[in-house]
Amino acid sequence: MKEQARILVVDDSAEVRRLLRKILEMEGYAVSEAQDGREALQRLHDEAMDLVLLDAMMPQVNGWQVLMAIREDERIADVPVIICTARDIVPGETPGWEKADGAIHKPFRRSEVIEVVKATLEGAGGIATGPEATPAEDAPTPT
Repeated sequence: MKEQARILVVDDSAEVRRLLRKILEMEGYAVSEAQDGREALQRLHDEAMDLVLLDAMMPQVNGWQVLMAIREDERIADVPVIICTARDIVPGETPGWEKADGAIHKPFRRSEVIEVVKATLEGAGGIATGPEATPAEDAPTPT
């Protein structure tokens, strides 16, 4: 039997963490949560993770700072990171973007999260750009 991928969801919004947990667990992933950047880095040192979904805009230590800290720490540098943001990400123009393995634009849809997570875990990475023409049952989540 294949082992579940372990995903760390990092967001200062409890509602967003809850929604992402639900989406990911429905797909069979094991999910841990962190409410801020400091807690995320501690969890990454305490628990082996296969992927991080990281909110870009958080108080104190933001997602871009966490991403840089992950990439600079040889113990966790290889963990794939997907940035989740309500702001536009322009590859080559958004500072730190090249360090991320993928991106999900908020508000996101369930299908986008699953698509980018699967692609990133398979090593392909990906970008979901936000609510476009998708079925109504795949309603966008809050930002």
